Amino acid sequence: MKTSLSIIRIFRCILISVTALTFFGTSSKDLFGDVAYLRSDVKAPWSVDSTDPGSNEAAMDTAFGSGNWGDLRFETVDANSLFSSAYTFIFLEGGDTNANSMESFLTDNQTLIQNWVSNGGSLFLNAAPNEGYGMDFGFGISLNYIQEDELTHSHNAIPVDSSHAIFNKPYGETGSEFTGGWFSHATVSGDNLTPLIMGDVGTILAEMSYGQGHILAGGMTLAYFHDPKPQSYELLANILAYGASAGTSPIPEPSAYALVMATGLLGMVSIRRRK
Repeated sequence: MKTSLSIIRIFRCILISVTALTFFGTSSKDLFGDVAYLRSDVKAPWSVDSTDPGSNEAAMDTAFGSGNWGDLRFETVDANSLFSSAYTFIFLEGGDTNANSMESFLTDNQTLIQNWVSNGGSLFLNAAPNEGYGMDFGFGISLNYIQEDELTHSHNAIPVDSSHAIFNKPYGETGSEFTGGWFSHATVSGDNLTPLIMGDVGTILAEMSYGQGHILAGGMTLAYFHDPKPQSYELLANILAYGASAGTSPIPEPSAYALVMATGLLGMVSIRRRK
């Protein structure tokens, strides 16, 4: 009987600790592992300040917590250290005048990046160029961009499946109609892609599995240009959180840990009592 009571006390302590983690938060490393945002050092896309709620940095803060992600540059990052087991999710941004730098980075590191994803990494490739002629994202994915007459641009965007996680959690329900000036500058295409968001002229966000890993590919501009607000901010944060959790071994949320621990410990108590 004393042993059973001791187990119950241990269970209560663990449950209290897990509940505290649930309500008071854990770091992004505890939930996702290391994550990173990568852009060019030419300038921030469209010079949108990182403190603006429509910036990529603000969305990274929402999804992973301020200071809990790497803010890196195509021109100076150590690609071998980045695409290693240390990182689980990486967001590459090639919007505005970041496109040529992103294209060069992808070309120079294509094999390294593909091996990292194949081994279980989760990657978000996004570019709404104001330069160049589109690019090869690798993985059989093309970013299609034509600057003349804005033939690949979209003002409007709608979900392919509004029940998909990116439109519903964890940072709010986003609705099913978006606009922007522009919402996207490019489309993405590839035989293995599953479209997630459609624009006026084609697919502007899609996903696919690759080996043990996962890829999101898009041609969207910043949430800064998207409406309605704040739903457009929530959409990007949802996309980032989804991408980070879409690898082969996502770490459970604290509530999931609580359920596992509770089930196991209660089972131990039941067995002890039967004895």
